[in-house]
Order: sequence, then structure tokens, then C-alpha cells
Amino acid sequence: MAIGTRRIEDYVPVIKHNEGLYTELAVTVASGATVTLPSTTTIGGSAVVALGDITSSSTTASAFTVTNTGIFTGSKVVGITADSATTGTIVALSAAGLTSGHAVVLTSAGTIVTTGDVLSIVANSATTSTGLFRMSATGLTDGFLMALTGGGANVTASGGGINLSLGAATAGTGIAIATSGVYTGTTGLLSITAASATTGSLAVITGNGLTTGKGLALASSGVIATTGSLVSVTTTGQTTGTALLVAHTTSVIASGGSLVRISSTSIDTSTTTGALLDLSSTASVVGTQVLITASALTSGTVMSIVSASLTSGIGLKFTLAGLTTGAAIDTTGIAATKQNFNMNASTGSTAAPQTNAPAGFFKIGIGGTDQWVPYYNAT
Repeated sequence: MAIGTRRIEDYVPVIKHNEGLYTELAVTVASGATVTLPSTTTIGGSAVVALGDITSSSTTASAFTVTNTGIFTGSKVVGITADSATTGTIVALSAAGLTSGHAVVLTSAGTIVTTGDVLSIVANSATTSTGLFRMSATGLTDGFLMALTGGGANVTASGGGINLSLGAATAGTGIAIATSGVYTGTTGLLSITAASATTGSLAVITGNGLTTGKGLALASSGVIATTGSLVSVTTTGQTTGTALLVAHTTSVIASGGSLVRISSTSIDTSTTTGALLDLSSTASVVGTQVLITASALTSGTVMSIVSASLTSGIGLKFTLAGLTTGAAIDTTGIAATKQNFNMNASTGSTAAPQTNAPAGFFKIGIGGTDQWVPYYNAT
């Protein structure tokens, strides 16, 4: 060591040549003074740049502080390099007594724009890692693993909370949510809440390149029974709006295409509910429950029922036990000169109306007036 340009040995003659300085007392460097060590300096056989064991029992003061007041444009104010490390841990923080405090706090008062960020993790050579960023909190109960707060009313149409980009990925999963427990919660593994939204869209899926793929695929191998359902839509305040809307424009749906298709390959036996489609309205007393409008149709078919294997079953069945002045089928919207029904002719009966009394009559309405039509035994 040197004081000014003079060696300390010149002032402390007990220092022997080539044996250095030894003391059992504390060495104090005056405030504002600096100590300069050459790059080859070692302490205990290790380079001084590799040692930094700081012990402090302070309860409020900082044990270690790095302050840079310059307009810094370099790559790092504090740098830790361990390029030869493989399985070790480069930086370890332990805060075993933490309750409401913070283990790490990153703060910036700067106006961060475009590619700026507060935390950047880059590992572009990673391949099979199961998590470049991992959090484990197996003791969590009412807490959350991650809480993000966005800009609120300041957010514009191009802003948001989380922006996940998979680049040009052709396979894999963007977000995976899984639980191995027997989940009975009602808040959902994925919950989206926007109670004040009015005209916006809460979830948007865009897949303009889809051909044989699926925009949304729901699957369950569970035995769904009674009140269970794979898809549930509940509306309690609906008036003139639509709970489920499937809209189609521009392209032409040809044979083989459908806006909505419900199919089953199981041997279904339900008789009290509709196996493929079950519509129920238990409180409505007026109004139209099912409406099909095909205002531009000319030579097509509005509704077609096909069952090539039906033998002793029923093609279309009406059960209207409370019917009084109404009608099971109303064709009054058809012009009087047009066919109400088109049926196949039959030659299997020899009954002659002019010589045989009818077996009975059934009632139909003609122009709102009751009329009786005779029928004969098939002989």
C-alpha cells in the first residue's frame, strides 16, 4: 500500500520485506477515501473480485448498495458472469421469514416504451425445458400464484394485460391449465369477469386459415348425468338479445356443410328427453317457441325429416293434452288454392265411400271453422 506516493513501509518499519502487512486490529478507511487494488490482488488465495461475503444484522439499513448516478447506456450496472456453470445456481436469494414483505422489488419511474422492459429473460438456446420461468407455492390457499395489474382505463385497443407470442409454431400449447384433483369449484379453472361490459367482446378466437381444424374443441369422457353439462349458457336478464348466435355470410354452404350439426353414433334409448336435441320452456304461456325463417327460399325444403330405418316408430309426434280451441298443425298461412298436404296415393284399400259407412271421423279446421273428415277401415 502507498500513502500519496510513499510506501507504508516507510512509515511503519516493522513491516518486513516480502512478508506484507499483518494486524489484529480493524483497518478503517476515512470517509471519501478510496482503496485501489491491482487486478492480480488475492485474498486467501482467491481473486478479490470473486469474494463478497457481507454479513449484516441491520433491521432497516441496506447491507449492500450499488448506486450509479450517470446517464447509463451500457449493458449492465451490476454484472454476474458464470458462463461455464451447468447444474449450479448462479444467484440465490433466501427470505425464510418473509410475511408481507418482498423478496425482490423491481421499480422504474421511467416512461418505458416499445422494446423497453423492467425484467427481461432471454434463453434462445433452450429446447426441452419444462419452464424457463418457474414459480412454486404449494402452500397457497386463498392466495394467487401471480397477480398482474394493468393500466385500467388508460389501456387502448392495441394494449392489454398479457401478450403471448408463439412465433411461427405449428404445434404445442400456448397456455396449459391442468389440475389432478377432483375439482368441484364453481369459479372455474379459467375465469373471465367483466361485469360492467356492455358492447364489447369478452373472448375472441380468430382462425382465418381453418379448413378441417376446430376453433374450439371441448371433449369429455366422463359420465355426464342429471345436472351436468359440457357447455352451459345461462342468461337471467335477456330480453331482445341472443344467448347463442351462429352467423354466416358471404360463402355458400353446399351439400355436406352445416352451420350447426348435432350427431351421435351411440345406441341412444332416451324417451323422456330428446337424445339429440331437447328444447324446454316451462313458464312461457304466449309467444313462439321455435321459429324457422327462410324468406328467400323458393324450390328448396324448409325442414326435412329423414329416417330410412323407421318401421313401427313415429316420424313426427305431437302431444297436446291441454289443447282446446288451438290446432296441432296450422296451415292457414298457405293460399287457399295451394296444397296443404302432399301425400302418396294408395291402392291397398277396397273401401268404397258410396257403399260403406265410415269407421269414424277426425276434425280439421278449414278457414278457422271446424270440419269433420270421415275415415274408413283399411280393408
